[in-house]
Amino acid sequence: EMLVTIAIFSLLSLGIYSLVSAVLTSSSKQSALLSGNDQARRAVANLVEELRNAQASATGSYALATVDDQELIFYSKTTGNTVDRIHYYLDDGKMKKGITPPSGDPPIYDLDNETVTTVQDDVGNGTDPLFYYYDGSYDGVTGTPLTQHVNITQVRFVQVHLSVYNKAGRAGTNTYTVTGGATI
Repeated sequence: EMLVTIAIFSLLSLGIYSLVSAVLTSSSKQSALLSGNDQARRAVANLVEELRNAQASATGSYALATVDDQELIFYSKTTGNTVDRIHYYLDDGKMKKGITPPSGDPPIYDLDNETVTTVQDDVGNGTDPLFYYYDGSYDGVTGTPLTQHVNITQVRFVQVHLSVYNKAGRAGTNTYTVTGGATI
């Protein structure tokens, strides 16, 4: 009887341990998913807001400087009254943002003064475009993106498709996408 009791107790203990472990693991994965989702939404919302405020640079150049599939450089007021050079790009599975304020008189954008931060980890775009560019015929729903090499003066709307690995799933196998866009 004692052996049967010990065996039953051991099985119950193992079952409870497995249940608690599964609950904690699931909770951790969901927390990571929510954190990644919040980070992605914030990154896209900030980028869209900066694009909406895009304007000619302090040197007088056009509001857009570089429009590639995975890189976007434009000029916008981010802090204070200066028009900064904003640089979004993908680097080693991360979306990064560089800010270069103008300096000097006449003003220049010295790239040695660029401050780079990571705005999104676990980016799953791979070779898929992060940015899509549209001309004036885009109605917000239908339209074909401009093909690379885009003439920056044709761009009227920029759309971002940020694909992020789902940390709650199997590592590196599934993604979700956060999108946003702004008219220049």
